[in-house]
Amino acid sequence: MPQFQTWEQFSRAAEKLYLADPMKVRVVLKYRHVDGNLCIKVMDDLVRLLKFK
Repeated sequence: MPQFQTWEQFSRAAEKLYLADPMKVRVVLKYRHVDGNLCIKVMDDLVRLLKFK
């Protein structure tokens, strides 16, 4: 699972995954208030997962 540290890299990879097949892509947002962390996961049905923390 590629984990990106910069928003630019993550957004390019997520857009590329979305453009490949928009109907199979899903996005999960998880916010932990205690840590102040936002975790964004973009995945498709082929279990390709992109993660930005």
